[in-house]
Amino acid sequence: AYLTVGTICMGDSAVVLFTATSGTSPFNIGYSGNGNGYAVIGLNNNSTFAIPYLLADTTAFTLTSVTDANGCTANPDTATTVNVAPLPQGGITGSTACAGDSAGITFNASNGIGPFELEISDGANTTIYYDIQSGVPFKITPVTGTTNISLISIIDQDGKGCTRTNGFTSPDATISAIPSPVVQFDSLTPICIQQSAFLITQAKEITAIAGNGSFSGQGVDGSGNFSPTNAGIGAHTIIYTYTANDGCSSSDSSSIVVNPTPAVSAGPDVITCIGFPVQLNATGGSSYLW
Repeated sequence: AYLTVGTICMGDSAVVLFTATSGTSPFNIGYSGNGNGYAVIGLNNNSTFAIPYLLADTTAFTLTSVTDANGCTANPDTATTVNVAPLPQGGITGSTACAGDSAGITFNASNGIGPFELEISDGANTTIYYDIQSGVPFKITPVTGTTNISLISIIDQDGKGCTRTNGFTSPDATISAIPSPVVQFDSLTPICIQQSAFLITQAKEITAIAGNGSFSGQGVDGSGNFSPTNAGIGAHTIIYTYTANDGCSSSDSSSIVVNPTPAVSAGPDVITCIGFPVQLNATGGSSYLW
């Protein structure tokens, strides 16, 4: 007969599997560990029992005697070792983020085997993040204001190891949110390709945050000067990006349509007699001025 036990987490009870290679159930066994002797009665083959105290460290246990239902006794003197894995340990630190952007949290582990599975809370919602590496920032949901984040649990080996639910080295972190600019870009009126270049004035930042804006897109320069000829015929998306002095930015876009110059014909030449009315037929436009 022999005892089998694997690795347990610190604070968990050690459960031992008893296996008999011969004899008749039930069995009464004796075993020892840390200089003390223990007895378990009425065990069936391949059944388990719990060590009667919590282990603080890796401990060896020896199966000293086995008596089966027939009263036959053996002294196998076989040993097994309970490995006690320490709980993962660590804490979180926050960062600064622009309002509306995903914020970064860094988990710094002082114990445990990565990657880690973390459960954190912002006070309203609890979220689990997987495959977290120590010292490597990971993104959480976007924030709109200063937010306090609390660490709820740590599981090492990405959910396959031991779990800590209290006593963290740094249980809380603060995300400081910087106000982000707000951009408004009103609609642009369709124009003709022969029109001269002009300055786009329909885009602006509306919260008075100090900073600078720039344009991008087909036919426009950074200052907003739009050339229909350079853009070409068709619909073009113009993007306005405003970057505040604190580094936060926001963008909006609007579409402008450049129409082609109409190909106009006044119609074929007409020969008529004096006094007779003549119908002239122009093509290429929607309205005509003669």
